[in-house]
Amino acid sequence: MEVYGFEEEPEVGDVEGIVLSLPFDAVIVGIPYAAIEDEAGGVDSTTGPFEIDILKNGTSVLSTNITIDQGELNSSTAATPPVVSDATYDAFDQWTFEVIDAGVDVVGPIKVMFEIRKV
Repeated sequence: MEVYGFEEEPEVGDVEGIVLSLPFDAVIVGIPYAAIEDEAGGVDSTTGPFEIDILKNGTSVLSTNITIDQGELNSSTAATPPVVSDATYDAFDQWTFEVIDAGVDVVGPIKVMFEIRKV
């Protein structure tokens, strides 16, 4: 199994900054995870959750998006955990990451990680 992810400054609606494309078929086997990089001076959201979606070839692979709740620095304690609705990945599919809601006062890069298994 391998873990993949990205790190980027959050901007609502941004899907162009990161594109992940791998040369093999795979499935997502772990729950996607997001964290505000506190080591770089990250600040949690003071109003509302931070929410991010994972897209495969432009279509969401999550039925419940990844959220970082107000006052938190990662998604491990989210009131509603993410749910993967499409775990399959064909070689050279393009995965992108979209910030749906950046909360208020979130500062610092956001890391999103997920675990896959080659098939």
